[in-house]
Amino acid sequence: MYNCIELKDNTMVNEKRIISFLKKNDFLKHSKLEQMAGLSQGLISAVLAGRKSFSDAHLEKLYAVLKNFGIDNILNSTVISVMNNKGGVAKTTTTLNLGTALARSGKKVLLIDLDPQGNLSQCLGIDEPVRELKSLLIEDAELGDVKLKIEDNLTLIPSSIKLDEVTIRMNQDRTIPNSVLRQKLAQEEEEFDYIFIDLPPNLSVLNYVALEASESVIIPVEPGKLAYNGLDGAKLVIDQINRMNSSNPLQILGVLIIKAAPNEKIYKGYVPAIRAEEVVFKTEIPVDAHLKQSIELTQNVFDYAPKSKAAKAYKDLAKEVMSLKKN
Repeated sequence: MYNCIELKDNTMVNEKRIISFLKKNDFLKHSKLEQMAGLSQGLISAVLAGRKSFSDAHLEKLYAVLKNFGIDNILNSTVISVMNNKGGVAKTTTTLNLGTALARSGKKVLLIDLDPQGNLSQCLGIDEPVRELKSLLIEDAELGDVKLKIEDNLTLIPSSIKLDEVTIRMNQDRTIPNSVLRQKLAQEEEEFDYIFIDLPPNLSVLNYVALEASESVIIPVEPGKLAYNGLDGAKLVIDQINRMNSSNPLQILGVLIIKAAPNEKIYKGYVPAIRAEEVVFKTEIPVDAHLKQSIELTQNVFDYAPKSKAAKAYKDLAKEVMSLKKN
């Protein structure tokens, strides 16, 4: 059992997280860290070998030192926001089906519904959550209080219209940092391979909260002028985030072409240009009525139409995302 303490500033320091950070950053000299933190020589090596554990005092002192080496900027999971400032471009559909495909391939996945409409939550059978993302961001809840297991390897943090209260509160109370979600995720004991955040189609403070917690974004784009303009808007937001946080720049994991119909004129007019200018997934999500029907029936496409073109496409996308992580 790992030790966990709360500091005076309400920061939670988790022994498992510190051990994971030390193992991943094995270039850090243990003797130097012990000297800086005022710890006995050999303690860190003994803890990593499982012979000892850190006391509360050890954790507080060592955390203060490791902050200088970026422990607050490191998450064990790959955190990806699905964004586009335009509505109706399959952000929720992609979050749901990509996350489900990865979970069913054996990856541990956490989905976060950051849209006050709560469509992702409803698609996963959660209409009126008792505790939700709002509780995590502006109340005293921890991740364990708001996570809901949906199926093996797939977990959800739900939302509802109450999430609008977070926007109001954060606009009024400047003491709540945009990094609040990142801080909460960094304290999570359970390790997920992927965390996907479903963003609303606007530029509210919630988007900045999500993007500051993310390392990359997926931008679904439908061939056409309006969606193409939405892509430019998303890139402007990413540039703004990176100017504020240059030490951990947000990357575009890929632009995802949705409602792809290669024989149509509008596809031929826009998709080659997008592929020439942007980082674009090889996989495209085809026009498929099963997708819209599955969302209307609050199901993922694999359960609704497992042999459909869309189901195959999202499985292919999951494989492509996994290959990008390996690289």
